[in-house]
Amino acid sequence: MKTISLSLDDRSKQQLDQIVQNTNRSRSDVVRDMIAWYELKTTVDAMQQKAAPLLRRLSLETDEQIATYADED
Repeated sequence: MKTISLSLDDRSKQQLDQIVQNTNRSRSDVVRDMIAWYELKTTVDAMQQKAAPLLRRLSLETDEQIATYADED
């Protein structure tokens, strides 16, 4: 593992420290999870953008409609 330093404004540091306190985890663990969450969100956003034209053609606009369509045999 590598050690890095980073700069945060006061509000961001307070938020990070609050998360650390609330979850009883280290700053490093929280930041690693934030990076993983960001990567996942970026992937999901890209998938949604690629799927949007097809979903429009199928008139599927809500998560419920998509789930129902996916469950049909």
